[in-house]
Amino acid sequence: MFKKRKKIVLRSDSAVLFVCYGNHARSPMAEGLARIILGEGIRVESAGIHPLFDGAAEEAVQVLKDVYDADISSHLPRHINSLNLDDFDCVIVLDSAVHDFLKRVLLIPDSKLFLWHTDDPYSFGYDTYALTAARLKIMIEENFDTSRLTQET
Repeated sequence: MFKKRKKIVLRSDSAVLFVCYGNHARSPMAEGLARIILGEGIRVESAGIHPLFDGAAEEAVQVLKDVYDADISSHLPRHINSLNLDDFDCVIVLDSAVHDFLKRVLLIPDSKLFLWHTDDPYSFGYDTYALTAARLKIMIEENFDTSRLTQET
């Protein structure tokens, strides 16, 4: 029997960080989707442990625009070291190797570190990005408890 995972409880002043390897595809899509799903009151950002590109992947930008009416075209990848991790209530990691790095090297406590393994769509085309975005949307909807947001506003 599977144990149901406890939802991440958000307050109206919560801050969420999504992290992947390059901050080029998965985490920018998660950031864009979370901004829509979680609403304006929640601070949502993304970063990578090894960003290499100048912006979000073209396919990521197009999928979020076409399917979710979200604009991530101005996204600039950034390194996780440019952020103060104490400012975030939860850190959602989209890759197991990145999760291990954040836990082992950056010493992010288990209480705020969550792994949502999501395959990297990089270089696999528009349809793969669309599937990744759909998976991220479901994970955001299923893993966050936003019931306290309406109570506190």
